[in-house]
Amino acid sequence: MAMHYLIDSKRQWVSLTAEGGVTRADVDAYLEAVLGAGALEYRKLFDWRAGTPEMDFPEVMSVLALVRSHHDRPHGPLAVVLSEQQRQSEKLARVLGILLSAPRPMRVFSGPRAAKRWLESNPAPMPRH
Repeated sequence: MAMHYLIDSKRQWVSLTAEGGVTRADVDAYLEAVLGAGALEYRKLFDWRAGTPEMDFPEVMSVLALVRSHHDRPHGPLAVVLSEQQRQSEKLARVLGILLSAPRPMRVFSGPRAAKRWLESNPAPMPRH
């Protein structure tokens, strides 16, 4: 699996690191885990510096549609860590645009330290029951 993640319910925190080729199955497993854990509202740190998408256009669009289908629910802040090369990718810019359309704070960083500090200054929303 190219995506490694930890869901910490006590801290209301999700940490994800991508390594190598990320497939649709990887993304589906991550989304299933987050939704199953009720962690959509948690703060999220995505470190994509070592990850590369291995999905064709229809797969990417399907994943984005699935992600958008949950935008009516509260989302925690999202910090995305990207390499400089990834920051220049037009395809990745479109994906980030979809993620930005969720009603939540989101920022892109070049390193994990600044991303963690920013997330720690943004509390996760209170869960609605």
